[in-house]
Amino acid sequence: MEKKRVAAERTRRKIMDAAEKLISERGFDNVTVDEITAEAGVSKGSFYTYFKRKEDVVGKIAHEHFEDVRERSDGLKSGVCDKIAAFLTESMKYIVKSGVKLSQQWLKCGMEPELTTDVSNKFAYDMRVVREILDAAVKSGELAPDTPAKTIARLVTVEYYGAVACWGLTDGALDPVELLENYCAVQLRPSLREYATGESRANRTESAEIAEVQERSLSVEETVLERSEKFWDALEAADTEGMRAIAAPSCMFVHIGVTCGLDEEMRCFTDRIFIPTKVKINSQTTNVYGDTAVVITDCNYTLLLNNEETTHHFAVTEVYVRMDGAWKLVQLSFTALVY
Repeated sequence: MEKKRVAAERTRRKIMDAAEKLISERGFDNVTVDEITAEAGVSKGSFYTYFKRKEDVVGKIAHEHFEDVRERSDGLKSGVCDKIAAFLTESMKYIVKSGVKLSQQWLKCGMEPELTTDVSNKFAYDMRVVREILDAAVKSGELAPDTPAKTIARLVTVEYYGAVACWGLTDGALDPVELLENYCAVQLRPSLREYATGESRANRTESAEIAEVQERSLSVEETVLERSEKFWDALEAADTEGMRAIAAPSCMFVHIGVTCGLDEEMRCFTDRIFIPTKVKINSQTTNVYGDTAVVITDCNYTLLLNNEETTHHFAVTEVYVRMDGAWKLVQLSFTALVY
C-alpha cells in the first residue's frame, strides 16, 4: 500500500513539474494536456486520475508556491503589517510571473464557479492566512484584544483580489504589485495603528520621534532638494524603480504639452522610446507652501531619440506633496527654454 501511495505521488509530481516547465516556457494557452503528459512520460489517463482539467494542475502548482510565501512571511522578525504586506506582495509577484492571460482565465472561472472550485478555495485560503497573522499579533500583544481580525482579514483579501481584477481588466496596464504596496502603505498600516497596544504605540512614537529629529537636521527645502536630486539621478540612469520610489502613483508628466501618467512615462524608459545619456543641473530654486513644495530646475537634458543624441535646455517644474511623512513627486512639467 505504501509503495502504491509513493508511486502515485511520484506520478502526480511528474505531471506538475512538466506542466510548470512547459507553461512557464510557452504560456498557458500554448500547452496541451497531451504535451504535459508526454513531457512527464506518463499516460494521458494518468493526468485525469489526479486532475480534472489543465486549470486544476496550475492551481495545485500555485498553491505550493503560495504555501512557500506564507511560510516566509510567517518567519519574518517584524510586525503584523510587514507580514501581511509580504504575503500579499510576494504571492502577487508569483501571479504576475504566471502571466495576465492566465489571471484572466482564472478570474473567468471565478465568475463561473461550476467550472472550478480553485478560485473560491484560493479566496478562502488567502483570507485564512491574513486572519491567522492578525490572530497571532493579538495573541502576542502587538494588537489589542478587541481588534476585529475577521473583518480586517475580509477587507484585506477583497483589496488583494481587486488588484488582480484590475490587472486583468486593464490587460496588464495596472501593476497589481504596486497597487498592493500602495494599499499597505496608505491604508493598511494606518488602520492597524488604531488597534496597536500601548507597548506598540510607545515603540511607534519613539521611532516617529527619531525620524522627526533626523528630518529636522535638514531644512524642509534641503529635504525636498535631496528628493529631487535622487529623482534626477534615477531619470538619468533610466532607473524606473528609483523613479517610482519617489513619484506618487498618481504623478503626472507634462512634456511640452503632452501629458501622461506614471506608468506610461515609465514605459517610455523600459521600451527605450527615449534614452537619457546625461542630465546637467544648472540651478534649482525651491518654494514650500505647507505640505506642498515647488522646485524649478534649470537643466540641460541630453538623450537619444530615434538613435540621434540631442540636448535640450529645459526649465522643469517639480511639484512635491508631503504624504505619510515623505515628500512625493506629483507632477513634473518640462518647459523648453529657447533663449
